[in-house]
Amino acid sequence: MILGLLLWVAVIVAVAYLLVRLNRDGRYEEGQDRAGHLARERFARGEITAEELDALERRLRS
Repeated sequence: MILGLLLWVAVIVAVAYLLVRLNRDGRYEEGQDRAGHLARERFARGEITAEELDALERRLRS
């Protein structure tokens, strides 16, 4: 009986852990700078210049 209870607790903990991991991976939590991150990605892909990135980041901070 105790072993069965421990098994269920382990399953619940594992599912909770996976849900937290899936929620964090590849997503933005509140307060994170999504626009700034996208601008840096565009810079990394070569879509914008360093000057354009600086201007975007200054605009986002103000």
